[in-house]
Amino acid sequence: MSEPMTMTFSIVALVIALISQIVLFGQLRVASEALKQSSRASKKSSELLALLELQKLASDVELGRGIELIAMLPADNWDEFEKVSMEDRQAIRMTVAHLNFVATLVFSQHLDWQTAWNTYFQPYRLVGQKLAPWWFDGMAAEFPNRYVSAHRMMGYVLSISDDESASFDETRSSELEKRFSAVRNVNAI
Repeated sequence: MSEPMTMTFSIVALVIALISQIVLFGQLRVASEALKQSSRASKKSSELLALLELQKLASDVELGRGIELIAMLPADNWDEFEKVSMEDRQAIRMTVAHLNFVATLVFSQHLDWQTAWNTYFQPYRLVGQKLAPWWFDGMAAEFPNRYVSAHRMMGYVLSISDDESASFDETRSSELEKRFSAVRNVNAI
């Protein structure tokens, strides 16, 4: 073979190799994006399952009743709390235990912060306002390190002002309204 012919084959081979690399790179990007989307979908599914299980657990521990008891709790110190009926104190403990479990899932990154806050922000706020710090201090005297995740989460929640919370809710409501409006328009067709 002559040298120009060899050179031509070499150039063609390089062009083919370059095109192959570009195609391979493109396929890798597509595969990477597909994996990311699959991972996001899997994470959303996991969070949905977690929330469904938490809803069942909340029902089992009568979370709503516990939140109501805390909201109406006449006690504002440990000695007064001890005068509350044993049944009500147990319901309050179960409520805080549930919130502690949710906070533990968040802090161990098994549940997304925002996902948890969308459901539990107000209960954390109420419990933090009504029970912190005296109730947690009283429990710690009996059981050190019990409910520390709930107490920590309440600290975060209480650090958010009412105005910041209202602003977030207003923005979120507006976004949800836009999303639902689009769905209604599609369904009307």
